[in-house]
Amino acid sequence: MEENEVFAPEGRIYELGYLLVPTIEEKDTALEVGNIKGLIDNTGAVTIAEEFPKLIDLAYEMSRVIENKNNYFMTGYFGWVKFEVDPAKIAEIDAVLKRNEKVIRYMLIKTVRENTMSPKKGFTRTGDTKRRAPRKEGEEALPINNEEIDKQIDALVAEEPAVVVEA
Repeated sequence: MEENEVFAPEGRIYELGYLLVPTIEEKDTALEVGNIKGLIDNTGAVTIAEEFPKLIDLAYEMSRVIENKNNYFMTGYFGWVKFEVDPAKIAEIDAVLKRNEKVIRYMLIKTVRENTMSPKKGFTRTGDTKRRAPRKEGEEALPINNEEIDKQIDALVAEEPAVVVEA
């Protein structure tokens, strides 16, 4: 490394999932999201992906102390942000989120840059739900011989197991 080069630590990828209190009016959620994104951006982070919060039903009741009083919630606005930042800045983000009374809960995790979400598949029911091998035209189904299947299973079970060598 040359003298005039400055060492810049490589950023890591993090994802922040957060749950905002449902008492925020829907029109004001953008302001709260802007506050969270501003906090992240002020650390020099680069946003990779995000999802704007949606009001969801919670699986169980969650509590949060707001103005020295316990408040209980069964719904909340859930959103997330994926970003790249210097790992030394994560403690700063964490400290500010802990003090934010608009956040019921949050999770800040290390992750990868790639999209790890699987696409949602819609449920469709089309007639017969059993899977069958396609038949050629004019071909009849063969009857199942349970005795022959049992013999084949017994033969497979009786075979000696393969030797596994660990390196």
